[in-house]
Amino acid sequence: MIRCCATALLALPLLVQASNLTVILPLQVANSTAAELLLLRLLSGSGADYLSLFAPEATVEDVFAGKVQGGTKILAFRSSFVARLNAVRPHQAALQTLRVTNDASASRSAVEQLLPLAGGWAWDSCVAIGHPNSSAEVLFTTVADLSPSGLLLAVRLYYPSYPITGQSVQRLPILPKDASAVTSGAVARYQMALRLGDANAVAAEFEPDGYFREPSGAYHAGAQTGVLNNFRSFFALGRGGGIDLEHCIVTSDGVAWVLEYNCVAWGGVALPPTAGVATYEVGRSKRIMGGRVNDNVQPPPANDAPTTDNDVVRSHHADHALAHSKVLV
Repeated sequence: MIRCCATALLALPLLVQASNLTVILPLQVANSTAAELLLLRLLSGSGADYLSLFAPEATVEDVFAGKVQGGTKILAFRSSFVARLNAVRPHQAALQTLRVTNDASASRSAVEQLLPLAGGWAWDSCVAIGHPNSSAEVLFTTVADLSPSGLLLAVRLYYPSYPITGQSVQRLPILPKDASAVTSGAVARYQMALRLGDANAVAAEFEPDGYFREPSGAYHAGAQTGVLNNFRSFFALGRGGGIDLEHCIVTSDGVAWVLEYNCVAWGGVALPPTAGVATYEVGRSKRIMGGRVNDNVQPPPANDAPTTDNDVVRSHHADHALAHSKVLV
C-alpha cells in the first residue's frame, strides 16, 4: 500500500485501486459527501458548518456518548469528542481517507479515515505494557444513512477506545440482527470460516499479499504468514474455535463489503454482545486484499481460564495471543 499524506486540511486523500496496487490520491473537500466531511468538521471549523451536514431528525451513535439526537445535543457531542481527542494531540492535517464505500441502493455511505495521534496510548507486546504519550493511529469508520438531499440521517461511528484513553469500553449493540445482511464470494466464505474457527480456510480467502488490520493498528500481512498465524492465535482462545457474529447491515459497492455486526461468542464462550464493523476489500483475483476491523470486543481468556487483571489489560491491545482482541470478523 502506498500512502501520500495530505499536506493540509482541505486536501484529504482518497483510496483508489488499480490492478493490485492501492494508492491514496488527494480529495478536494468541495467534492466530498457529508459522510466524508463529518470527521473533519468534528475536529475543526465552525459549529454551523458542522451542523449543516445533518438532517433535522439526525442521530449519531458514538463509542463513548452513545446515542445523540437533536441539533443542540449533536453540537454538545462535538465539544466532548474534540476535548477527548485533543488530550492525545491529533495530527489533524494528516487525516487520511482510506476508502469511501457508497451503496447507492441503500442511500448509505461508509468512510474509513486514519487519524495519527502524537500523545496517544501504544501497547508494547514484548513486555505487555501500555505506554501513554506515544505515537498512535486511530481508524475511524463512519457509516451513515443519507437523506435524499445527501444530509446525514443516522450516523454510526466506530473506533477503538484504547489509543485514545488507554482503556477499553464495552459497546452495547446499536443495531439488531438482520438475516438479510449477507455478503458474497470470498467475503461470505471468510465469514463461514470465521464462525467455524478454521484458520486455514480464513487464509485461503485472502490474496497471497493480502493483509488483516486490527483495531489496535497491528497489520498482519501475507495470507499464508501473517493472516494465518493471526487467526490461529484467535481460534486458540476460549475453549478453542471460531468467532460468532450477528450480521446487522452490509454496505457494498461491489468491490468492498462493510459489515456492521454484534460479536456474541468467541471460542465457544458467550460474550456480552458488542457492536463493531469490518471492511473487506477484494483484490485482483476476487479474494480479500484488505480486511480492516473496528470494534472494542474483549476476547475470552485462553482455555476459558478465570479472567485476571492481567488478562483484562492484555485484552485491551494487540498482545500476540489475548490481545489480538478487538479484531473480529
